[in-house]
Amino acid sequence: MIRVMKIAIVFTLLLESLFAATNPKVYISVEPQEIYSGEELNVSLNIESLKRVDIKFPEVDKIAKLPVVAIKDIKRNLIKEIDGAQVAVAKISRVYTIMPTKSITVGPLSVIIDGKKYKSQKEKVKVVNSSSKGNNFVFRMSSNKKEVVVGEPFIVKIELVEPTALSSANIEYLAPRFENFIVNSLGSGETTQRGSNLIRTIRYLLKAKEAGKYIIEPATAKIEIQAAPIAQSPFAFFGDEAQIKTIATNTVPIVVKGLPRKVDLVGDFKIKADVDKKIRSAKKPIEFTVQISGKGSLGDVKDFGLSIQGVTIYPKEPKIENIVTEQGIESRYIRKYILIAKEDFVIPPIVLREFNTQKRKVEVLKSKAIKINIKSASSIASLLNSKKEEPPKTSRKESITAAATPIINSSINKKSQGSDTKSQKESEVAKIEEILIDKNYYKRKYAKDGYSLGMLLFTALIGLLLGFVAAWNLPKILAKKEAKAKEERLYEDFNEALNILYPHTTSDPKIEEMVKTLYEVVNGNHALTIDKKRLDKMIKKIKRKEKRKQKS
Repeated sequence: MIRVMKIAIVFTLLLESLFAATNPKVYISVEPQEIYSGEELNVSLNIESLKRVDIKFPEVDKIAKLPVVAIKDIKRNLIKEIDGAQVAVAKISRVYTIMPTKSITVGPLSVIIDGKKYKSQKEKVKVVNSSSKGNNFVFRMSSNKKEVVVGEPFIVKIELVEPTALSSANIEYLAPRFENFIVNSLGSGETTQRGSNLIRTIRYLLKAKEAGKYIIEPATAKIEIQAAPIAQSPFAFFGDEAQIKTIATNTVPIVVKGLPRKVDLVGDFKIKADVDKKIRSAKKPIEFTVQISGKGSLGDVKDFGLSIQGVTIYPKEPKIENIVTEQGIESRYIRKYILIAKEDFVIPPIVLREFNTQKRKVEVLKSKAIKINIKSASSIASLLNSKKEEPPKTSRKESITAAATPIINSSINKKSQGSDTKSQKESEVAKIEEILIDKNYYKRKYAKDGYSLGMLLFTALIGLLLGFVAAWNLPKILAKKEAKAKEERLYEDFNEALNILYPHTTSDPKIEEMVKTLYEVVNGNHALTIDKKRLDKMIKKIKRKEKRKQKS
């Protein structure tokens, strides 16, 4: 009986060893097991198997609540001794890289092998001494605010202080993973010299998406440091031997509170609205400008939705200026609109709701309403023609004199006319008699008053030549004059072309597009060019339609 039990135990052990050998082995390993705060830690999920297996690794983006910064797969073949026999084992590893700032426990991690789920064990990692100060390097992170509301901007500053003697051109920088924040980098960074240290600084503008308590994880940097001669290897004479140092900043806690109500802006701002002209002729452009300025960020200001009945509005792209200081950020937002109308109108006030970060309450920003007076062409013409010319007033004395004068002059003129007529008739009779009696009268006259035959022929020849030249060039001259007249009839400048096209903007999208381009050019945007042929075709088409309407 005892002998049978021994055989059963041995058989069971053999089965277990056989089962263990055929089943895959799943475990995790960490390297190194003791690190400095912020240094890289490689966590490997390993599978060892005697046979070919189908492995499905899980999608892991965090381990021990820390973001995974890198993932890589490694495959190796090992020779292991199992039950006194050496066998070939396949080892497949997925390596996750994290950067802990305090001691953590890693695992368990799970994996699916041949459709079956396996779990690894847990591993503890000890984090000692912050490496934000190492080899005389200082790596730090700070925030200008500890508590904000959703959407309130704050600045995170990261500084790397290097001794000038150890300054390295090879620095691999990894920014923090700003989860739950909208992030904008404020420039590409700056480098300044302070005493014997070189300070590299980079700033980020952050705005929280949701309320909560957050910890901004550290930034990390890999720095290539040239080793001292004593510490170098015997082969250092081939060149300086470099050491890679990984350091990390501290973490930064931030408390984010929710907003009491929905608002358009978060900060401390003022709003101003103005126009270039309050009195304008019909269809002439008016420039309307809205300006918001103050403390805070204006990078995500939404469109004001400006709409005025009977007014065509062309908005321009907004301009945003930011000034970053140690105290925070100041911004200025400028947006311009081109307004065109035929009648008087009122620009309504721009109203925005703001959470004032200084007073910690919601306020309303409101610009002033602006009244615009439009002068129509018809009203101007009637005004100019309203004053008719009146006949000049004459005195009573002048009227009497004017009335009496014709009577006196008429009697004198009658007498003088009689004597002049008689003498004129006598002279004409004498002249006729001379012509009739004297046969050489005309010869003497032509010799005295006329021209030689050669001169007459020369004059005629010049006349013929000029006539021939004029006839040859006349069609070209007429064509040029006609073309010039047509061009002058179309429009004098882009302003007039704009006035011609404007009433037809709603009838054709191409005309609307041309109107927008014309406004940009007229208002000083020289980067755009006008297709004059296309513009001429549009205006000719419009004028033809107008002529047809007039005929009908």
